[in-house]
Amino acid sequence: IAIVAIAPTATVYMASFAVCVLVASAAGVLLSKPGAPLKFRESVKSAVKASLPVLPHSIALVLMLQGESILIALRSGEELVGRYNAVMPLALGPLAVIMALSNVWQTTIFSHRGVDSTGQVARVQREAVFVGLMLTLGGSGVAVFATHVLVNDPEPVLLVLARILPLLGYGYVVFLIATSQLFAIGKTRVLAVVTPTIAAIGLGLAFFPAGSGNLLAVGVIKVIAYLLLGVAYAWVVRRHDRSLIDLPLMLKGMAASVVVTALMLFMPDSLTWGIVSAIATCAVGLVAGLVYLRRLRSL
Repeated sequence: IAIVAIAPTATVYMASFAVCVLVASAAGVLLSKPGAPLKFRESVKSAVKASLPVLPHSIALVLMLQGESILIALRSGEELVGRYNAVMPLALGPLAVIMALSNVWQTTIFSHRGVDSTGQVARVQREAVFVGLMLTLGGSGVAVFATHVLVNDPEPVLLVLARILPLLGYGYVVFLIATSQLFAIGKTRVLAVVTPTIAAIGLGLAFFPAGSGNLLAVGVIKVIAYLLLGVAYAWVVRRHDRSLIDLPLMLKGMAASVVVTALMLFMPDSLTWGIVSAIATCAVGLVAGLVYLRRLRSL
């Protein structure tokens, strides 16, 4: 509303965002009955111990999400980064869906604290892998059509990039499940090391392609970084306890997502094909979803 009513600038957007956060925080305080933190020293101590490593981890995640765009803007100019960001919704869309579902997945994982006596955490992991695979299929399937809508006369490199970016979502799924288990068992120190390391490697590798305007290379590096992030955390969790995460299932889902993405790259780039592909993949996703839900009810 602020952008429409005042001005479509970054300053207006960030200022209005800050106001919204402040209002939401104030509403939370008014609607709840917060107690003095010092009355619960052990809880505060435990919370600080678990959350401190999250600060560098969170900064690194932001850099993984937006860092390469900054590199392109600084090294190749605003026009090129505008073309790159035009297809970024193909990556951000799956992330938005996963983040919404994470509210359910993480609640289940946290409540079990590393002990899955009921099998609910295993079910969450199977569901997450299925969702990650379907988002890859759906994202790649609608990518050509979406790119023609988002970009005026898109060049071939953007059409290829748009079909690769949804794969990023699968890496985030594995990352989300693995890090949720780390929080559940209170082993969060590693977050301060793994995420910044992968973010630094990814941005380091993207530095030169960003300078030469190689958008495809920059995008591929971004996707690989997210896949490695997921695998790295899954491996860390498995080292703590093999029962905490179904690594073979995660890797099989990742392999299937990579194959789906690779197959999509061989499809035509025309708008007509993009429409056909979007309809077909949505239909496949719908049927697969119904089959999956039917299997859940039969268990």
